Amino acid sequence: MSAHPPPSATARRPETARAIRAMQAAMHVLFVLLFVVGLARALLTQTTTAPHLALLFVASALFMGLYCFGLTLESRPVSDARREQLAQVWISALVVAWIALLAVAADFAWLAFAFYFLVLYVARRALAAALVAVVLVASVVALASSNSTRGPGSVIGPFMGMLVALGIAWVYVQLRRENDARNLLVDQLVAAQDDALAAQEELAHAQHRAGVLAERERLARDIHDTLAQGFSSILLLSRAGLAREDGEGTLLRQIEEQAAEGLTQAREVVHALAPTELADAPLFAALRRLAERLGEQTGIAVSTTCDGEARPLPSPVEVALLRIAQSGLANVRIHAQASRAGVTLAYSPTDVTLEIIDDGVGFDEAAVERAPLGGSGFGLRAIRERLVELGGQLEVESAPGEGAALFVRIPTATSPAAPSPVTTNGGAL
Repeated sequence: MSAHPPPSATARRPETARAIRAMQAAMHVLFVLLFVVGLARALLTQTTTAPHLALLFVASALFMGLYCFGLTLESRPVSDARREQLAQVWISALVVAWIALLAVAADFAWLAFAFYFLVLYVARRALAAALVAVVLVASVVALASSNSTRGPGSVIGPFMGMLVALGIAWVYVQLRRENDARNLLVDQLVAAQDDALAAQEELAHAQHRAGVLAERERLARDIHDTLAQGFSSILLLSRAGLAREDGEGTLLRQIEEQAAEGLTQAREVVHALAPTELADAPLFAALRRLAERLGEQTGIAVSTTCDGEARPLPSPVEVALLRIAQSGLANVRIHAQASRAGVTLAYSPTDVTLEIIDDGVGFDEAAVERAPLGGSGFGLRAIRERLVELGGQLEVESAPGEGAALFVRIPTATSPAAPSPVTTNGGAL
């Protein structure tokens, strides 16, 4: 039975596994060799009768059988904890069997040196200390009782052997710890590399999605400002002509029908390009759904509040507020380490405001703003650029350890990027 390095270490470093296997093999070879030496000395130096000789062979066979049984524990289909318990029982039983073997022939005291290595290698620290002491005392007593080895050497030899074994075992333990620490460091570096690659891939996907959404919004604005406005103008002119009843009613009615059909198709395209969150729910409902999703996925307690009388907003304003909320809540998820967060949407006669706060670790805004493009400050810069198109403002309040607050204000009375609705009998586009 022998100890083994962590599976990850041996799997990744085959040279380490080979070195440990070589040490195990050397230990077992030493044990068997010293057993053979002890058995040979017992046969050559002692006057043995037939019963004593039979007892010697039976005791030797039982002892080596117990030793070989321990070597098979490693391959038994049991849990690691159970295998460890069996190893402690086995090494204890083997020492007891060796002491019984010494009672038959003191020459087996030569095995003490191999026992020191085996005990220190297999037994746990407290049990190993006790068994080493037992092996030392048993070997000294056996050698002192033997006529061939009686003298100071019967004490000095086992004691020096114990010191040498302890020194070698200490060096092995230090090497083992250093190897385990190196393997742990390698595991951590590999895990960090995997995390970095995953974050980079996620960032690439996020940037791709952001680009797709930006293009969809641009197309929606272009269609709204060109085709839809043109169809609305044609529709108004044709209806004005029909009201005069100047004899060209049939042609104007055809123009009206064609323009109405084109306007309907343009509206469908604009709605299809708009964010799906806003298509399925009003702005505040979409924000509340984002907050609930964040709470479900992270355990952060997220509250949502709507102040003032909610009203329809120009589509670019609603899209901007939704995207800013998504970016702000993403920062709470990834960086804030917060336990609570709040989202507040407030309406006033002249503007609409969005506030996102959290009780997380906070950050140094100046340091974030100085970060290279594509780094952790990209979200704030993207929000500012989005607000510039709408004449909005961004305020950030944060400090390390004091949470963060994101405050956005967008004017709605004269929003420069919000095209004026085109009014027809069918309503505003």
